[in-house]
Amino acid sequence: MMLTTSNFSIYNASAGSGKTFKLAERYLNLLLSSPKNSSFQNILAITFTNKAVGEMKSRILEYLVSFSEGKTSLKKDPMLLLVHKSTGLTKEQIQKKSKRVLEAILNNYAAFEVSTIDAFTHRIIRTFAKDLGLSMNFDIEMDTKQVLELAVERVVEKAGKEEELTDVLIDFAAEKVEDDKSGNITLDIINASSLLLSEKDEAYIAILKDYSLKDFKQLKTKLKKEVLSIDEHLLSIGNAFLNGMQDNGLEAKDFKGGYIPKFFKKLTEDTATLTFSAQWQNTLEDEETYVTKKLNDEIKSRVFSMKSIIVEKFEAVKSLYSNKKLYEKVHRNITQLSLLGAVKGEMELLKKEQNIMLISDFNKKISEEIKKQPAPFIFERLGEKFQHFFIDEFQDTSRLQWNNLIPLTANALSALFDDEKPGTLTLVGDAKQSIYAWRGGDAHQFIDLSQGDSPFSTKQSVETLSSNFRSSKAIVSFNNDFFEFVGHQLNDEKLKILFSEKHLKQKRHKTEEGYVNLRFLEASSNEERAEVYPEEILKIILQKKEQGFPLGDICILIRQKSEGIAIAEYLNQQNIPIISSETLLIKSDDQVQFVLALLHVLNDDKDELSKAEVLEKILTRLSFSEEEHFTILRTTLHKGEDVFWENLKRFGFTFNSKHFHTLPFYDAVEYLIHRFQIQKFASAYLQFFLDEVFEFTQKQNGNLNAFLDYWSNQGNSKSIVSTESENAVQIMTIHKSKGLQFPVVIFPYAKQQIDYTGTSHLWVKLPEKFQIPFALITKPGRDIDNPDYTDSYLNLVNGLEMENINILYVALTRAASELFILSEDDRDKSGKIKPNTYSGLLMSYLESKGETIKVLIEYEWGKSTLPKKGQVSEVENISFKFHSPSPSLSLNLVTTAGKLWNEDLTDALQKGNLIHSLLSKIHVPSDINASLEWHYANGFFEEEKLGIYRKLLNNIVTHNELKDYFSNGYEIWNEKDVFFKNQLLRPDRVNIKGGNAVLIDYKTGKTSNQHINQINKYAESLIALKYNVKNKLLVYLNESIEVKFV
Repeated sequence: MMLTTSNFSIYNASAGSGKTFKLAERYLNLLLSSPKNSSFQNILAITFTNKAVGEMKSRILEYLVSFSEGKTSLKKDPMLLLVHKSTGLTKEQIQKKSKRVLEAILNNYAAFEVSTIDAFTHRIIRTFAKDLGLSMNFDIEMDTKQVLELAVERVVEKAGKEEELTDVLIDFAAEKVEDDKSGNITLDIINASSLLLSEKDEAYIAILKDYSLKDFKQLKTKLKKEVLSIDEHLLSIGNAFLNGMQDNGLEAKDFKGGYIPKFFKKLTEDTATLTFSAQWQNTLEDEETYVTKKLNDEIKSRVFSMKSIIVEKFEAVKSLYSNKKLYEKVHRNITQLSLLGAVKGEMELLKKEQNIMLISDFNKKISEEIKKQPAPFIFERLGEKFQHFFIDEFQDTSRLQWNNLIPLTANALSALFDDEKPGTLTLVGDAKQSIYAWRGGDAHQFIDLSQGDSPFSTKQSVETLSSNFRSSKAIVSFNNDFFEFVGHQLNDEKLKILFSEKHLKQKRHKTEEGYVNLRFLEASSNEERAEVYPEEILKIILQKKEQGFPLGDICILIRQKSEGIAIAEYLNQQNIPIISSETLLIKSDDQVQFVLALLHVLNDDKDELSKAEVLEKILTRLSFSEEEHFTILRTTLHKGEDVFWENLKRFGFTFNSKHFHTLPFYDAVEYLIHRFQIQKFASAYLQFFLDEVFEFTQKQNGNLNAFLDYWSNQGNSKSIVSTESENAVQIMTIHKSKGLQFPVVIFPYAKQQIDYTGTSHLWVKLPEKFQIPFALITKPGRDIDNPDYTDSYLNLVNGLEMENINILYVALTRAASELFILSEDDRDKSGKIKPNTYSGLLMSYLESKGETIKVLIEYEWGKSTLPKKGQVSEVENISFKFHSPSPSLSLNLVTTAGKLWNEDLTDALQKGNLIHSLLSKIHVPSDINASLEWHYANGFFEEEKLGIYRKLLNNIVTHNELKDYFSNGYEIWNEKDVFFKNQLLRPDRVNIKGGNAVLIDYKTGKTSNQHINQINKYAESLIALKYNVKNKLLVYLNESIEVKFV
């Protein structure tokens, strides 16, 4: 018999609880219980990423294929059993129905509506384009920031053309200079104008749009006058107190500690140093605050006679000073706010000129126009009537998105459809994983709906998915215990409930023991952190690699870009293959940098820095010596455009800069790549760069200068798409990791402050006398005691606390087998644990378990075990193609194929410099493969030479007289610079152990006294560094390997 459930279902799905499985189950139940084979056309499933869309579609289709084949039994297939119980269908009936449904989906796949919320809202807007006054063929602009920056540039360019706007811009620049800041105002206006793209700020922006530049200018004037008036009032209070003290024959020493007279004296000198956190300020009603017991009674009496006036005036000062601070903070952002209208106007013009619509406008457009229409009319225009709605990751839904969906979902819940049944609504989410508040996500919606605060008359059923199918036992137990402890430390009541045992604790499903490791590092500055964290991470990676974990199983989760860069650079130096947002940036590639440097030279023939960069890259590739580098740079730079291009011909590159400028821009870039033979060793990065150039020319029809401007703004965010099969350590932000899992997770820099407001803003209500009702405050702090401000500030802090604890929860729940947390002992000046940081929460948790906090001690839960053996996939070669139809440029080349630069240099590379380069990346024999792979991937040699170089390197590191120096136990300096007697020396290899050093220098060709003199000079430099040079070895690499001890 079919089970009956509410048609409005909410699932609380904590991390790893199988929410995709649950969604698929509910979806399959609807498909297979419907009398129609085409019921999928009446189901809309909404999620937030294309990856999630793909996963859900794949999961549903896989189950339908499996059911239709009929190969599994009810006992062996959990999904089949659940569908059987929910629908009442037999296995045979499910098999037949699945075949028919699967066929219907494949015949009309476009109607298989599993979609991102942006794609669905886009579809609605396309349908109603005419009603909205939009062109039927408008384009969507995903890069809203680019449009915003262009709009701001256009506003600033109006300086000198529009008098009122010019005055505002000049005043703003002058204010910045006055504050010892750069007079460049563009960045400040861009930062403030980002409010135009924020859903949370939209209501305030809508109110302020009715006020003119003149209104804002008057507000600034009023605020200045108000601050001056407050200063005068504070001065008069200070003087009045000092006069009153004198009239009563009192001196500062008559007051206990002299605190009160000092406070009022500051009012006459420097109010900037006023504070309101001293202990005496909290006990002004107590007589003990005013005098000491030793003071004679008569003076006591005179002091006490001033008590009431002191209490009254102190409160007045506190209020006045808070208002002063408030008005000063408001004043700092008035100019930027006043320009929002002008920026918004330019954005609207840009959208009209380019026939685009910003993706950030979607929800607003629907809210303003389409939502007013009755649901049946919307469905009629869409061509489909949705009976069943699924919304995944509901905690990340913004209020505007949800309000736009309410009419459609309400209609589904209340109406009867063709099968004489109402529709359904299924919401799945987890408020603990709400980490997108900065883009409008509102977890409180999900909490409120779960607690019954619903816009529907239909009562919701709420189910908690309580088992964790992702993580091992140790990880689940640790997170259950730790986050329950965290819940008790939080200020926000809703957050306390969210992390209470009832809503938090998960059952352990996996039998694997698993492992959690927490350690505290020692670092007192960002410079030290940039060293100790990467070093500790490397230790963990090498340990896991030795245990048998593939590098691709390891993911390092970070919050800040700077953390990822420090880790990526260090691991790269240690020859650990990595994938990170930084390493995947198109601009990080050497060949892309080379092309960009050439483009800069072509755009400005006086750009000597770019010329130097071009020459450096060519000369490095061609293995010229440092002396030759210097000579060529000296004879080429600052010599005019023609000399630069003529000198490039010496290296085999004939390029006509005049011809370049006659070509359409994309063709010109292809011409440049072809003439400099870059396609011979092109990587995926260059292909993606060309795609960006092509897309730019299609959208903007721009020239070289316009592209370079575009790239300077957008280049930092453009990246390639990497293959998931690559066996490399991943470095990923916590936000990007959401919804993913990894066998081993390392979470470093776990010390963030959970209530940090330095990058936040809030809106504050202004008194009516200022006429403009609201103002913006950036970097808000606790230093203002104003009722309207305090309420806004507390709401902000509670929101930040929730988001940051949620980020911590997401980070610690990504691991399947092993979790490593790297933090540091973080205390205040008095030695107390900071309660508002990740590190403080971790330390307090350990102390609650009776542990003593010690630096570099490893706190462990569970047991680390060997991973199950799996096959590591190889990375596929990427084809490199031009968009150009030109026969000479239509190339399809494997990215790692081809010799480098030109043929004449191959022998030199193979005989000398290439061998040096290969050996520079080898510390121990296990580094040989990584060095070969790097050089091959970067085009230093062709594939057929791989075996030759592998054999040579193996012969070197296993040579009887050398093998000891390639074993573990030494600190290795490979090609490390040593400055000695005004010379820069670079020995090929130095092995350090204790105070002893061994010098190794690689040579080709015949023995020479010059080689002996050179290695002796290296030895002198090491002796000057207090090392005992035990051995000096010259290693000759010719047809055989000869080792000569000097």
